Amino acid sequence: MITLPKKIIKSENKNPKKLLIISPPKRGKTTLVAGLKNCLIIDLEKGTDYVDALKIQANSLDELVEVGKAILLENDKAKKPIYDYIAIDTITKLEDIAKDLALKNYKNSAIGRNFDGDVNKFMQLPNGAAYLWVRQAFEKLYSFFSELTPCLILLGHLKRTAVMRDNAEIQATDIDLTGKLKNITCADMDAIGVLKRKDNQSILSFKTSEDDLVCGSRCEHLANQDILIAEKNESGFTYHWDKIFTND
Repeated sequence: MITLPKKIIKSENKNPKKLLIISPPKRGKTTLVAGLKNCLIIDLEKGTDYVDALKIQANSLDELVEVGKAILLENDKAKKPIYDYIAIDTITKLEDIAKDLALKNYKNSAIGRNFDGDVNKFMQLPNGAAYLWVRQAFEKLYSFFSELTPCLILLGHLKRTAVMRDNAEIQATDIDLTGKLKNITCADMDAIGVLKRKDNQSILSFKTSEDDLVCGSRCEHLANQDILIAEKNESGFTYHWDKIFTND
């Protein structure tokens, strides 16, 4: 029997459990998460070669699955998550890997059991039928990794696209994910921040923008805020992750 609440129930979470950080390429996203203590970076596009970090590369679906299984095994041994954070770098590459999983799932289904094409042919299925399978595979992959850590961080690129508005072509900024996958992923995040540079400072902005770019936060201390997240000086970087993951 359901017991209905009779008084206000306090929030259980203050800090984001799923965080999406986006910016144009080469703006320092990987370096930023490398400065987060006990954060494992799962590098899907060989972007950590020049960064000192807690990192591991996964260049295919099989390798990514093996990384996940290894973390799960170590979590079971320790009876708790061994990493406080896991960062997947990047979501664009994760979507590519999800296509391989989607194809595999499609071939194992009743409707696709006779399909003998590769990923390229699969993505050309009539009426965009493949994209539903890709969305499901993408969600399955990142949801699996979100269960392995208290906080999953997704790193994503921004892209510039031409769109028509008021009979004029304008350049819009958007997240580099395909179609509905962008909206579904953004809706599932607790916080979405745009990484910006200003002189020697890195700013993580959770301010809702006036264009079509989705950003913001469910977390009160981040909502509509610009957070100074890192500063570069002669000795390197000083990070301020405590402003994102606060103990207060």
